Amino acid sequence: MSRLGTMTVGKRNTCRMEEETRRMEAKLDLLRRTMDAAEQSKSSDGVRWKSGSSKKPLTRGYVTEVLAESKGRVPPAQRHRIQGRAVDREDATHDVQQAGGISDFVTLPEEPMSATIRAAEHLRVAVLEQSKDYLEVASFLVAAGLERYTSLFLEHGFDCMETVQEMEESHMQAIGMATGHILKLRKKLRERQMPSGSTLFESKSGEVSMGNTKRVAFQSGQDDTPERVAGSLFGGHFDEREAAASFQEALLAWRGDTKPKMGEMDGTSLLDGQFDETEAAASFQEALQAWRGGGKAAAAATAADR
Repeated sequence: MSRLGTMTVGKRNTCRMEEETRRMEAKLDLLRRTMDAAEQSKSSDGVRWKSGSSKKPLTRGYVTEVLAESKGRVPPAQRHRIQGRAVDREDATHDVQQAGGISDFVTLPEEPMSATIRAAEHLRVAVLEQSKDYLEVASFLVAAGLERYTSLFLEHGFDCMETVQEMEESHMQAIGMATGHILKLRKKLRERQMPSGSTLFESKSGEVSMGNTKRVAFQSGQDDTPERVAGSLFGGHFDEREAAASFQEALLAWRGDTKPKMGEMDGTSLLDGQFDETEAAASFQEALQAWRGGGKAAAAATAADR
């Protein structure tokens, strides 16, 4: 046991002697550097004070020149005082490290790991923001008036248009979008998915037409589709005879005459295979004169026939 204690005491003495030797070497090194600096300052001085002499008078501005050169210098006494304080501070730091059991060769990290991770994350975000896909997403949101959600889209992984086009209403609500903005984004996505040649417009009756294709959308309660009238061209049926009779009836009503309908008239129409060119020409002239005279000539001719 005594032998082990003697070895322990010898080790402590050795550490103490090494510490004192290290301090003495530091002081000698500081003294050597101080002497070298003093010699350098003496050799680099351009002007030195000399003993006064009456034989050679001082030139004009000599004192001002000397004061200007010595303005930036530090007096030797003050320089030694500053260097001595630095050595004492270094010795105090070394004593604290030895008392706490910290070795001189241990270097602590300047920054915590969390700061390094944050810096790497910021760098990754900056690189991603410059990518082509994210710029496309940002331009799409700006065009839709939703530029406030660019950071949210990036944070939740919607960093390309392929992912954005697959978004559903639940995804939009999950990232915190407002209801009106959700409707706006869904409308813009539908317009983006349409073919380039088609155009979207909505009629007054609530029908949405795209190009030449017609479809009904968003009808509430009642059906505003026009009724399919039998016998009309809209329904796919057209009666030429009935249409001709209706035209003749309208023409006769405009002339002021009340003649029977086509079914009761003589069969002198083109539909029956008979056509009187002279009568047709006279009818055309009569209609032309009636149009020019505002119907007066037609009324006079009708009265004369009666």
